[in-house]
Formats: sequence, structure tokens, C-alpha cells
Amino acid sequence: MAELFEGTAYPLRKALLAEYGSLDRRVKKIEKISRFRVDECEMLKGADGNPLSHVCTIYVDVPNDEEIKVALYGNVPIEGPVEEWTKAQHFEGGREGSYSLSFALRKGEQDKLSSLAQAMRGVVVGRRYSVPSYMYTCPRTADGLDHLKRVLDEVWNEPKNKN
Repeated sequence: MAELFEGTAYPLRKALLAEYGSLDRRVKKIEKISRFRVDECEMLKGADGNPLSHVCTIYVDVPNDEEIKVALYGNVPIEGPVEEWTKAQHFEGGREGSYSLSFALRKGEQDKLSSLAQAMRGVVVGRRYSVPSYMYTCPRTADGLDHLKRVLDEVWNEPKNKN
């Protein structure tokens, strides 16, 4: 994998690859790697090998070094503060009972990840929530979003937020 890190091309992909690894280990050229799994729960699987029901999986697609598409699948807590966040960001996809949420971010917009992480934590703090597993999902998903923001801050040379 050392040959993937030579030169200065594809800095965003290189940073994501170094931090999270590749979904497909057969791919040997960095220009062909455009999707990364960036959640903190990759190891959490049941006896049948499938992700646990309380896992919210986060993927990032990288079309170029100036933008990404973030997609959350699985146990996505679209209620309360997260639902308000999706409305404030003018996203159509996030609705209560939905199993996914996706949105695009451009360089300099990574603070949206922090605000979504804060909304995720707000789902289970001081309010009733509809799905018992949100007690596990929301903090772990928020941690994954904060971690992704730190990686993007390093690549996009933005000051780090100490969340």
C-alpha cells in the first residue's frame, strides 16, 4: 500500500484511506477508491455476521478533493433534533421511519458534521425517544461524525474543533 501514498495527488482519498482503510482490498490504485466506510461500529456484528440492529453505518463517497457525499444507513435516528437538523439544512431524505440519510458537503462545510453529531446526541439526552437502541446508536454515530470532521479538517486545513 505504500505506493498509494506517493506524490500529492488525491489528498482527501489518501487521508480517508489511511484513517479508515479500503472497502475493497483488491483495488490497488487510489484514483479508483472513491467510497469509504467511516463509522465507528465496523466490528459490531451479530452471530450471523450481519451488523447489529443498533448500528448506523456511515459511508463517504469522494467524487473529488473538494467535496464528499455522506450517507448514513441502517438504524438512522431521524426524530427530534435530527429531524429538525435535516429540515434546517433543507434535506428531503431524512424522515422519521427512514433508514437512510445522505447529504453532500463541500470544502469548508464540515461544521455541518458537528451540528449533526450534536443533534444525534440530543435525540437521547433529556427526552423520550421511540427506539430503545437509540441509546447506543446516537452516541456512536455522533462519535463517527466528529471523527470524520477531524479528518476533513486536517485535509482541508481548517482549524480543529475540540468536540
